Amino acid sequence: AAAAAASDASLAALPPLPGAAASDQEKIEAIDWLVFDPSQRAEALLQSNALIRHFLAAKKLDCALAVFHKIPKDSNDVILRDWQRAYATKPLSPQLTNIVHEHLCYQAFLDAHEALNEWINHQRLRPLEPQQPQQQNESRHGYQDRSFMRELGQDMQAERLVADQERWTATAERMAKFAVEKLYNVLLFLGGWLKDPSPMQGDDSRQRQLELLRQAYLPELCIFLHRVLHETGRYTECLQLAEVIASDKYDLCGVFARRKEELQALLLLMRSSALKILEVSSDPLGYDV
Repeated sequence: AAAAAASDASLAALPPLPGAAASDQEKIEAIDWLVFDPSQRAEALLQSNALIRHFLAAKKLDCALAVFHKIPKDSNDVILRDWQRAYATKPLSPQLTNIVHEHLCYQAFLDAHEALNEWINHQRLRPLEPQQPQQQNESRHGYQDRSFMRELGQDMQAERLVADQERWTATAERMAKFAVEKLYNVLLFLGGWLKDPSPMQGDDSRQRQLELLRQAYLPELCIFLHRVLHETGRYTECLQLAEVIASDKYDLCGVFARRKEELQALLLLMRSSALKILEVSSDPLGYDV
């Protein structure tokens, strides 16, 4: 037990978050007191979930991520093991089920946010062709020598540029694929992202907070997902995203019903993808005809 507590303490002992307000840092560090004892792991998840809701509502994603990293990775297993030790094969209580589900929802969201940021940052690193130096007046013989050296240098630069672009493209494709996967993990989250699998009475305030977070972030993630797909030429998949949103299974359409501006923006983006498809196909949906 002492070894487990020491391991948990080492996981929680993260450095202060740069740029975080003192009050926010105090809230983040308060989680440390709940992770020393494995028997308090359910309470740690309960309080960390509440704090992450607070930070996400305030658009403080770095603070939300810092809170999430305070929780040891084996927390779900510890909670399940403690429950089985006390109640054998009896299913988890509705409260614990909701606590674990909410924690996993935040994990999926923060993973998607990190993957998306990495892809966006990589887009800014695209290799560019170097500017050609201006030619200067010089003698014919000197000009020929310098012209040859200039052409040789330009050929070498062109070869390096091609190699750099190929590496950049390969990395960009890998990052785009990873970002799409992580974004879909949120949109297609089993049971619905931040939708309690076991709704409980007397939990109206928390339910309202979860619904507001769904409204705040799910439309935004759909738009970012379309951006990744569109900028990587996956136009048919852009339009298939509309089928996912329209599905009743994940209740994404209901979220967009309350966010009309984002819905209009996404429809315009999908129109641009349909036009791209029409450039190479007679079917605006991208199917073979």
